[in-house]
Amino acid sequence: MKPLRLVAQAFGPFWNQVEVDFQPVHPHGLFLIHGPVGSGKTSLMDAICFSLFGVSSGGERSAAQLRCDLAGESTATLVEFDFEAQGKAWRVRRDLEQCQLSALDGSLPSPDTAAAEKRIHRLLGLD
Repeated sequence: MKPLRLVAQAFGPFWNQVEVDFQPVHPHGLFLIHGPVGSGKTSLMDAICFSLFGVSSGGERSAAQLRCDLAGESTATLVEFDFEAQGKAWRVRRDLEQCQLSALDGSLPSPDTAAAEKRIHRLLGLD
């Protein structure tokens, strides 16, 4: 799997919408997410794990515990993660209750959360 883009809103410490574009680092192969303590490194990994599997990295927090306490009531908690797997670009979008998966070319949308999760597991070979 190759990460392409991550968007998180009302998630962890991110009360507003944040976007991380991974594509500029791909020509270099491996990359490192670094920064001072408290800068949100683990929260980025939590967002990726939550988008793909519905849990935080390490499984230490429930989905409800991942919501940012500072976000307004009308702001939805969501994570959108674009990635490449099996030669195709995909987008998974997950909120606290539902997951959607589609190919970025617009084909193959998942009809529901269960189908999306099953397809993600097949794409990645992980659960």
